Amino acid sequence: MIRQSKSLLLQLFAPVQTEPIDAMKQQFNAHKHAASNELDEIERLTHRLCEADSQDNSTIFFAYDGNYHIQHVSDQVPQILGYRSEELLGTSILDHMNCGSNIASDLMQGLIEGTDFTDNEIQMATKEGKSIWVKLSGFLVKDTNHNLRKGIVFGVLL
Repeated sequence: MIRQSKSLLLQLFAPVQTEPIDAMKQQFNAHKHAASNELDEIERLTHRLCEADSQDNSTIFFAYDGNYHIQHVSDQVPQILGYRSEELLGTSILDHMNCGSNIASDLMQGLIEGTDFTDNEIQMATKEGKSIWVKLSGFLVKDTNHNLRKGIVFGVLL
């Protein structure tokens, strides 16, 4: 009787395996490869956007990682904000926005929450502490857990 109870308990609490392990491993590898290709393509497009934007004097471009640290800037950003590119890289994009207005606060909250935004007029802070007005649009890439992986912000000087 004890032996039968033990057998019944093992059947009840044993994990149910609906797919063979090898099939799941193949699926995992296929998805991993596809995801890696997608991330590579996003990185390639980010570099191309930055290069293309550097040829247009009326716009600025930032790319940042999931921690809001700036990874790429167009040539205009250092000229407009007064920083060298090296000074901007690795800093938080949020540090360069003037939070004095409700619009800026709403935009920053959107950035923190990970939502895309378009044509938001906001003040950005220059190295000398002056404010300049720009119209910003941002596009965000999130993972399956909705964590921010990359953000891209375009701006037009006003």
